Amino acid sequence: MHDETLTFTDLIYGSTYTNCTIHDDGSLIRLDTMTFEKCTFSDIDFAESEILDVCFNHCDFSNMDWSTSIVYRTHFENCRLVGTDFAQAQLKDVQYENCHALYANFSEAKMTNVNFTSTPLTESYFQNLSAIKKTTFNDCTMDGADFGGTPLKGVDFSNSTFDSLVFSPELMTGCSLTQAQAAIFMTNLGVKIK
Repeated sequence: MHDETLTFTDLIYGSTYTNCTIHDDGSLIRLDTMTFEKCTFSDIDFAESEILDVCFNHCDFSNMDWSTSIVYRTHFENCRLVGTDFAQAQLKDVQYENCHALYANFSEAKMTNVNFTSTPLTESYFQNLSAIKKTTFNDCTMDGADFGGTPLKGVDFSNSTFDSLVFSPELMTGCSLTQAQAAIFMTNLGVKIK
């Protein structure tokens, strides 16, 4: 469908929507096997929604609430996610590619096989994640991202950049860093490097 104004109950399994405007009709949001390109989601609250096998391309979700949602096998590409709230969401097999996700909140989320590629995550929140398994950050700018309270074992930061990162020192064991990033971590711990 192209250039339509729709509600969630109008959406059809397996369909592609381009340049459409989606309005909230009060129904429980459950999207399954759909593609949205350049669509506008008008005043939508995605909290507690279920999103399965969906592709979002060039969509704007800035400052929207996705908290406690279930998002599986979903691809966000070239999307605006500035200030988007994914707190306590369950994210599995999710890709964020070329998205703009400054100030996004993933705190207390469960992340399994989540890939961030070429996605600015400056001052985003990853606090107290309940899980962070097989999650990668490739070519991401992460200045000021906050991982406080999150175990970083197995997390590889070496393919991304940051000048500062918030973390819990006792939970950083097992993460991968470049030498320059390790120096930043040590400086944050108060160690003077000569």
